[in-house]
Amino acid sequence: MSPTSGCERVLRSRVKIERQETLGSIAEEEASVLLIYLDLDEPIAIVRSEPAADAAVEADVELKRRVDSFLGCSKALRPLYNPSDTFEDIQENDRVAEEQVKPEPPKLERLLLPRIGLALKSFPSLRQKLFVENVQRLNAAYFEQQTPQQLKEPIDLTYLPDEEQRARLCREHKALVQQIQEQEQEQDQNLLCYDFLSSLSPDTPLAMCHPLALGYRQQSFDDCKAELAKALFGLLNHVVFHCGLHQWIDWLPPRKLHASCALSLESDLQRRARFQLPSHIREAGELVGLLLHEMCHAAAFVYSGEMAHGLNTRKWAYRAKSLLPQLPLVADCAASCRYTCHLCRRSACGDIRFRGKQQLLRCFHCQFELIVSDCSGDSAHEPRLMAQSDTSYMIYIRAHYAQCDQSGHSSKMRTLNAQYSRMQVDSELC
Repeated sequence: MSPTSGCERVLRSRVKIERQETLGSIAEEEASVLLIYLDLDEPIAIVRSEPAADAAVEADVELKRRVDSFLGCSKALRPLYNPSDTFEDIQENDRVAEEQVKPEPPKLERLLLPRIGLALKSFPSLRQKLFVENVQRLNAAYFEQQTPQQLKEPIDLTYLPDEEQRARLCREHKALVQQIQEQEQEQDQNLLCYDFLSSLSPDTPLAMCHPLALGYRQQSFDDCKAELAKALFGLLNHVVFHCGLHQWIDWLPPRKLHASCALSLESDLQRRARFQLPSHIREAGELVGLLLHEMCHAAAFVYSGEMAHGLNTRKWAYRAKSLLPQLPLVADCAASCRYTCHLCRRSACGDIRFRGKQQLLRCFHCQFELIVSDCSGDSAHEPRLMAQSDTSYMIYIRAHYAQCDQSGHSSKMRTLNAQYSRMQVDSELC
């Protein structure tokens, strides 16, 4: 063996080791800090684990213009408004004649009230039950007819917890749910008994209550509302939410009057939801409505990353009402804060303020930093652009964007975000 060949092998091994160390350092740098990407394309923000695909970003001409403006490469041009442009594309066939516009059908309550000649108390027990069940069927048919087709589409269950975790959660309430369902099946043959949810209503005679609901009806509500909340949670989680939600229920102090679902992201970006119920609840119907509303929020966030009352929340509300017509309707609610991208100007709403984590927020589309601001119910779905001085992040990106060796905006921003995060961590350690 010649000395030359031995030297070549040594040099090749050194180059290989150096390359592995370089790749390892880059991977360690990118994995050191987990960034939070928010998809702002819809009115309600969606949490994502990775940014948008490179192809979709590189094809965005408007984003390229904004990047050039941000870097000072070109002047930002504002297109002038031309009123004629608003109507020039409208064809005569697209115009709707006034006689074609039909008023919305009246609410079912307005149709039913004139037909009710006597109060429910004047009905015999059996006739009252049949009447209530008939009203439920009519309401269910009307609800199905009036629900938009968009809400009837299948729900995305990509991030549904795995079977092992759901089986463990199911064991916590399976016995109670089976007992409720078995007794309801037996009572289908007995016309003088209501189902479990209907039996919780104070209008239901005690003699016709579901056996399990009778225990709650005969107790003081303050004494049994915590136990009833657990039973309702187990029933809804099993029937509606695929046994994927954790039963984390907190009772708020008396000074806090509103129920909420506390959404949070853990350090590993796992989504969590805790149910916060006000202690002033005084009846079962109010408890059912509040708990159902917050569980729809929790499922939309945990399973789909939706951060406020949006499309996924409405889909869960539709699913719940379809499977259990006795449940109340879930009303929409406004978000509490707004996320706005400095670069691409996308904006959306949510209910997480990310206290202590706002420096980790990035736009799903352009990977630029986000600003979190308050939003009221009236302006929750209106974009808000605020003038703000340059942040340290903006100064860093502007100084290093053109010098980055990567090709394409997405690759550049991924590298620069990793470098900036590492620089922030090093500065904190010092």
